[in-house]
Amino acid sequence: MKTLALKIFIVLFFYVASYGQEQSKSNNKVALYKVWVHTDTEKVKGFFYDVDENGITISKTKKIDLKTLVFVPAEKINIIKIRKRGSVAKASLIAGLAGATMGYVIGLSDGDDDAGWFSLTKEEKATAGGIVACIPSGIIGALIGSSRKKITIDYKMDNYKKQLRLMENYSMVYQLGK
Repeated sequence: MKTLALKIFIVLFFYVASYGQEQSKSNNKVALYKVWVHTDTEKVKGFFYDVDENGITISKTKKIDLKTLVFVPAEKINIIKIRKRGSVAKASLIAGLAGATMGYVIGLSDGDDDAGWFSLTKEEKATAGGIVACIPSGIIGALIGSSRKKITIDYKMDNYKKQLRLMENYSMVYQLGK
């Protein structure tokens, strides 16, 4: 039974570890991506709105309003960091559930204790194992989900143009135009 628990743990671990920021889109929803743009003078953050040959446009809020759009010219960009909105919470939830399941399965596989001063049933061990394993695995999931895709431009138009197709995948305008 312990080998079964180990196999389940390995499968769930790789599922959580491979949980990417880019998931297949369904129902024609637009995925929002948070973006952090490091320029020569400041750090601009918001939601990835549009990208073209001249630079990127960032929305300061989730609701698109012309007043909240900020344009950053390509030649002023050093680094762009991108993360899908909600990826931290989703990865933390999945990992926490995976950890709770693993703790529960390991607790069940251990069986009942012999009668004595302090003995637990397998159900009690399973519940305790699920609770104990849930917290650290949720934290690990949050760390995995908080990773950002880093695109280095280094103030060079050649680097920017090489990364333009990749950045289009994160843009709201491009996703709506598909």
